[in-house]
Amino acid sequence: MKVHICDSCKTIVEDPYKCNYREYFIGCNFDLGTVFPWPMKRNAKIELCKDCYSNLKKLNDAGT
Repeated sequence: MKVHICDSCKTIVEDPYKCNYREYFIGCNFDLGTVFPWPMKRNAKIELCKDCYSNLKKLNDAGT
């Protein structure tokens, strides 16, 4: 049996909820001694326990 770790609270979970998560961050390029920042995003897959997943759903539902 495979055991997973919750990405939010770091507890051990046997059957995690798998979610797609979109990260927003500022990337930068260094060229000729100058920094050129630009906004970037990437998708990541996270595994959450039941409590963290239900709290995330509550936050998402309250925001809409």
